Amino acid sequence: MKRTPTQPALVQSAPLEKVWIARLHISWRTETKLRAIHQFEPEDVRHAVECVGGLRGRWVTDPERGRRLLIKTPINGIPGLVVLYPTAWAHDEWSLGSAYRIT
Repeated sequence: MKRTPTQPALVQSAPLEKVWIARLHISWRTETKLRAIHQFEPEDVRHAVECVGGLRGRWVTDPERGRRLLIKTPINGIPGLVVLYPTAWAHDEWSLGSAYRIT
Protein backbone atom coordinates (compact mmCIF):
# COMPACT_ATOMS: atom_id res chain seq x y z
CA MET A 1 0.00 0.00 0.00
CA LYS A 2 1.40 3.36 -1.01
CA ARG A 3 1.15 5.85 1.87
CA THR A 4 0.56 9.57 1.46
CA PRO A 5 2.04 11.90 4.11
CA THR A 6 -1.31 12.27 5.90
CA GLN A 7 -2.49 8.69 5.51
CA PRO A 8 -2.07 6.52 8.61
CA ALA A 9 0.02 3.39 8.30
CA LEU A 10 -1.57 0.05 9.07
CA VAL A 11 0.26 -1.64 11.89
CA GLN A 12 0.52 -5.24 10.77
CA SER A 13 1.28 -6.56 14.26
CA ALA A 14 -2.02 -5.30 15.68
CA PRO A 15 -4.72 -7.99 15.51
CA LEU A 16 -7.76 -7.57 13.29
CA GLU A 17 -10.97 -7.15 15.26
CA LYS A 18 -14.58 -7.47 14.15
CA VAL A 19 -16.46 -4.20 14.31
CA TRP A 20 -20.11 -3.22 13.92
CA ILE A 21 -20.93 0.33 12.92
CA ALA A 22 -24.60 1.04 13.50
CA ARG A 23 -24.21 4.76 12.96
CA LEU A 24 -21.40 6.80 11.42
CA HIS A 25 -21.10 10.45 12.39
CA ILE A 26 -19.49 12.66 9.74
CA SER A 27 -18.79 16.29 10.60
CA TRP A 28 -19.21 19.08 8.09
CA ARG A 29 -15.45 19.66 8.15
CA THR A 30 -14.72 16.00 7.41
CA GLU A 31 -17.31 16.00 4.60
CA THR A 32 -15.54 18.97 3.03
CA LYS A 33 -12.13 17.30 3.34
CA LEU A 34 -13.43 14.05 1.81
CA ARG A 35 -14.73 15.83 -1.26
CA ALA A 36 -11.90 18.33 -1.75
CA ILE A 37 -8.84 16.27 -0.89
CA HIS A 38 -9.71 12.57 -1.05
CA GLN A 39 -12.35 12.65 -3.84
CA PHE A 40 -14.90 10.61 -1.88
CA GLU A 41 -18.52 11.47 -1.31
CA PRO A 42 -19.44 11.22 2.38
CA GLU A 43 -22.45 9.02 1.61
CA ASP A 44 -20.22 6.55 -0.27
CA VAL A 45 -18.02 6.23 2.82
CA ARG A 46 -21.11 5.81 5.00
CA HIS A 47 -22.48 3.05 2.73
CA ALA A 48 -19.12 1.28 2.82
CA VAL A 49 -19.11 0.86 6.61
CA GLU A 50 -22.48 1.63 8.21
CA CYS A 51 -24.52 -1.50 9.02
CA VAL A 52 -22.10 -3.70 7.02
CA GLY A 53 -21.44 -7.14 8.47
CA GLY A 54 -18.00 -8.71 8.54
CA LEU A 55 -15.93 -5.53 8.84
CA ARG A 56 -12.56 -5.94 10.53
CA GLY A 57 -10.13 -3.27 11.61
CA ARG A 58 -6.91 -2.63 13.51
CA TRP A 59 -6.58 -0.34 16.50
CA VAL A 60 -3.67 2.07 16.33
CA THR A 61 -2.63 4.87 18.66
CA ASP A 62 -1.32 8.10 17.22
CA PRO A 63 0.57 10.41 19.60
CA GLU A 64 -1.37 13.45 18.34
CA ARG A 65 -4.76 11.98 17.41
CA GLY A 66 -5.20 9.23 19.98
CA ARG A 67 -6.66 5.76 19.59
CA ARG A 68 -8.47 5.03 16.33
CA LEU A 69 -9.62 2.10 14.26
CA LEU A 70 -8.40 1.60 10.69
CA ILE A 71 -10.55 -0.40 8.29
CA LYS A 72 -9.58 -1.43 4.76
CA THR A 73 -12.74 -1.69 2.67
CA PRO A 74 -13.93 -0.77 -0.83
CA ILE A 75 -15.61 2.63 -1.09
CA ASN A 76 -17.85 2.75 -4.15
CA GLY A 77 -15.64 0.09 -5.74
CA ILE A 78 -12.37 1.87 -4.91
CA PRO A 79 -9.94 0.32 -2.39
CA GLY A 80 -10.08 2.51 0.69
CA LEU A 81 -8.83 3.00 4.21
CA VAL A 82 -11.37 4.38 6.69
CA VAL A 83 -10.24 6.01 9.94
CA LEU A 84 -12.77 5.82 12.78
CA TYR A 85 -12.87 7.18 16.30
CA PRO A 86 -15.08 5.61 18.97
CA THR A 87 -17.78 7.80 20.47
CA ALA A 88 -18.10 8.27 24.20
CA TRP A 89 -21.85 7.61 24.22
CA ALA A 90 -22.33 4.32 22.31
CA HIS A 91 -20.15 1.32 21.46
CA ASP A 92 -21.68 0.92 17.98
CA GLU A 93 -21.57 4.58 16.95
CA TRP A 94 -18.38 5.96 15.46
CA SER A 95 -17.03 9.28 14.23
CA LEU A 96 -15.30 9.41 10.86
CA GLY A 97 -11.78 10.81 10.97
CA SER A 98 -11.09 10.42 7.27
CA ALA A 99 -11.05 8.04 4.32
CA TYR A 100 -8.20 7.48 1.89
CA ARG A 101 -7.77 5.83 -1.48
CA ILE A 102 -5.36 2.91 -1.34
CA THR A 103 -3.12 2.84 -4.39
